[in-house]
Amino acid sequence: MKNPITMMLSLSFIIAFGQETFVRSDTTDTLTKYVGEKLTVWENRFVLSPLLRYVAGDVISDSLIMKTHSERFDEILQSQSGIYIKQGQIPGTAITPMLAGGGLAHQKFLLDGIPISFPQMMQYDISTQPLWSLGAMEIIPGSHSSLYGTGGMAGAFNLITPYRFPEGALTRIEVAQGDYGTNWFAVGLSHNFFKKIMMHISGTKLDADGDQSGEHTKSENLSAKIFIPIYENWNIEGYAQSHGGWLDYYSFGSLGHQRDDDAIGALHINGGFGKFLIRASSQIERYDQKYYTDFAYSHHRGDVLTFDLRTNTAIGKFAPTLFAQSRSYNLKSTDSGEHNLTTFASGIQSDVDLNFADGLVSARIDKDMKDNILPSFGVGIRKEFAESLSVMLSAGMGFRSPSPNDLWYYQIWGFYAEPITDSTGDTTGWDTISVSGSRGDENIEPEKSLNISLTTKYDLKPLNISVGGFYTRYKNLIDWQSEYITVSDGADSSLYIAENVNEAAIFGATISADIEPAKWFKFGAKYTYTSAKDSSGKKLVERPEHFLAGNITAKYSFWDNELELGVRLEPSYIAKIGRTKYDPTTFQPYIADVSPGFILGGRIWGRYKDFELFALGENITDNRYELPDGETALGKYFRFGISWNFRD
Repeated sequence: MKNPITMMLSLSFIIAFGQETFVRSDTTDTLTKYVGEKLTVWENRFVLSPLLRYVAGDVISDSLIMKTHSERFDEILQSQSGIYIKQGQIPGTAITPMLAGGGLAHQKFLLDGIPISFPQMMQYDISTQPLWSLGAMEIIPGSHSSLYGTGGMAGAFNLITPYRFPEGALTRIEVAQGDYGTNWFAVGLSHNFFKKIMMHISGTKLDADGDQSGEHTKSENLSAKIFIPIYENWNIEGYAQSHGGWLDYYSFGSLGHQRDDDAIGALHINGGFGKFLIRASSQIERYDQKYYTDFAYSHHRGDVLTFDLRTNTAIGKFAPTLFAQSRSYNLKSTDSGEHNLTTFASGIQSDVDLNFADGLVSARIDKDMKDNILPSFGVGIRKEFAESLSVMLSAGMGFRSPSPNDLWYYQIWGFYAEPITDSTGDTTGWDTISVSGSRGDENIEPEKSLNISLTTKYDLKPLNISVGGFYTRYKNLIDWQSEYITVSDGADSSLYIAENVNEAAIFGATISADIEPAKWFKFGAKYTYTSAKDSSGKKLVERPEHFLAGNITAKYSFWDNELELGVRLEPSYIAKIGRTKYDPTTFQPYIADVSPGFILGGRIWGRYKDFELFALGENITDNRYELPDGETALGKYFRFGISWNFRD
């Protein structure tokens, strides 16, 4: 458990050489060509999500991830997909004492602050996943996200480990430096090993300082993916990852220190029986987080074991995939206590040939940590009216179960002693009293959502246009509400408490367009209007009413693409975000509109063959982002570096 990568590598090599006699020999072909078709089968049937054909989703490839020269998910999602990403710390959701994230988790969290789930089986904090370990990221907004436990318009994220390997070997190295004392180093290796094993290993290291003296962050990640063909339709995948995070930052005027040590190991066995394909998986996860200040200390651990079984086949006009999944949790926290929990989920998802259109049906049922039985279902229709016009309609109903943080989060700020006196007034002892902060609620109810989305796409070459609308209705929306508590024998405290909002609705519209008038130049923009209020008319926090994201790219190649010069600008506009603030007289919380305004990012690069020099800037306009505790997030930020590839 302590060294899952070593375990997975050892297991994979033992299996590979132990099964050597079962592998068909073909010395005239490369391994990529030899198993490429089989790889595509497993990727299409069990890894890639069919939901993307029925919603306005997006795919960010590994090559695009690399071209951004970024180490952060929020940067890539916001700049490449035009999705607004919340910034800053919200107690109870960003710092997670039960299933901890780590690294830069306090500076970012994703759509609606909802815990991330992955259709590919893995379910853990997104900040522990090194970008260089990915083959692609799928973003699945809208109605079907409820089928994966994320609920509403929050979206599901499918993080795909590498499936497409180069012929021979490819090594990539990147080194960068920037202001705020930033140092970044990353290396990735993909290889066809002994023409029997496909392997990807990557490691990343980040050091950076913060806005204030004493703030510092360091993150170290190591991951490995191995794909081993055994015989005919049978193969084995091994994946392992470790994450170490060191974080020192000011929150509410105090310097806090967070240390994370997380590890994941997964084994997938893929096989085929006639028309049936199966995928049996097991996964272990360990999360360990320590958080301390001058007056408080917390230690949180989580061990999670997952078993997952999936099968896929084709029957007439249907292509169903069935799955069953069991997860066991052992969670220990100095603040939140010890919890041994299990969850179970099963479901079916199938493409359907409707003659007049393509269809998708999905249904699943979950037993959550509180033994609630929660059904979810969804449908999708995609109609191609012409080669250039398609319409996608998607609808679904689902639940999001409360997370361990929603249920048992308990923040202890510190302790003070109160004297115990007898009838004469003499002190006979001391009573230790804890000062508590934000907390969850063990009685919180599952969140129910009804979701509908409609999108129309026009492919008019070189112009592409997409217009869509979405509507989500919540019942018992899980939200962290700000409250001000008067403490009789201690400091007053502004804290956050997990609550169910009786009813709430989010609706809006999105329009995007991109055009490539020349091979060397393209630009695009995406605008999203969102209305988010509860049944009383109170605005839901952290959902911008207006969000516009654009991109302008110009690049020119010389000498048969051996030399390339390029520039990319990423302007955005953010307005009217509901933000919790406090009245300076009464100290009571209220919702105010905050508008960061126009923000500009961009990068320039020059590449000769496989060697590239780059420079990038974030928030060049220096619009500092106000956090809930009144502090401001990082201002403008520059980074420059080099990257190069070695091929064999």
